[in-house]
Amino acid sequence: MKKLYPVVFLKIFRVKFIFVLLSILITSTVYSQDFLFTDNPEVYDAFRSTVLINSQSTLTPGKNGWEFHIRHRFGAIKADNTFLKNFLGTDLVANIRFGFVFPIGDKTYVGVGRTKFGKTYDVEAKRLLLVQTTDNSMPFTIAAYVNAACMSDDFAPVPKYAFFSDGVTPFAYTFKHRLSYNSQILISRKFGKNLSIELNPVYIYRNLVPPGEENQTFGLTGGIAFKTSQNASLLAEYAYRFNNPPANGYYPLSLGVEFGTVGHAFQIVVSSVRDLNEQPIYSNETTDYFKGEFLFGFNIKRTFWYKKQKSNDATILPH
Repeated sequence: MKKLYPVVFLKIFRVKFIFVLLSILITSTVYSQDFLFTDNPEVYDAFRSTVLINSQSTLTPGKNGWEFHIRHRFGAIKADNTFLKNFLGTDLVANIRFGFVFPIGDKTYVGVGRTKFGKTYDVEAKRLLLVQTTDNSMPFTIAAYVNAACMSDDFAPVPKYAFFSDGVTPFAYTFKHRLSYNSQILISRKFGKNLSIELNPVYIYRNLVPPGEENQTFGLTGGIAFKTSQNASLLAEYAYRFNNPPANGYYPLSLGVEFGTVGHAFQIVVSSVRDLNEQPIYSNETTDYFKGEFLFGFNIKRTFWYKKQKSNDATILPH
């Protein structure tokens, strides 16, 4: 019976978390907003980075500069004597991703990245479709995001009696088994000067999956950013998937504190996942956070300007 309580609580939590975010997004459209003082009717400053913690945000960097991203997760630790023994997980195997984001105009960007786990290379693109306005004529910001990843590390050994799904053809790896794909619709809304909420329907396709799993995964991520000051924010996100459920029943949960200035964003992160590409985030197991298992990490974003920025552009630039 002891194991039943975390599972029941988790089911209630994920239903309520997504329901509350969806309810706020829908019902709030009838209220007027108090936004950042600006003559620009469009709201661009809901988030400081193109990534909330692990999931995508609706932010695009703007046409005047490119971005360099570092995302890092230390090893998984528990809230016991190993917490200090492994020094917050820094003594354990870590994961890291380096990424570059290049704008194409004000509302589109393309990016490339490389992640340690799987020696994975990925390319991505994001396009703003609709932008929230201060007069509420457009209540949401909506963007489309796509990503393709290629795992370049060695495959795991093939068991002696492994077959394809037909049960007859002996299994053998091919290049397509290295590839996976990710597409999303990003929907966000900023409330006043401090609170931003986002919901992202997610579609993942993996060419190589464990026996018993589907190649396609459908998910939904909910995220919150709350500004506590001009340069600091609290972050939270939860990622649910509708099929291919995790064996341990725990879905990705991440919390963070963000510090930012114009051109910089730094996040201190506590997460239940060590993966940094969303394809494995929606596929692999998470830590058991009800037993105090989690990972420390950080995200860094740095913007490099192509030219000196004009003061009247400040409200549409990423923080």
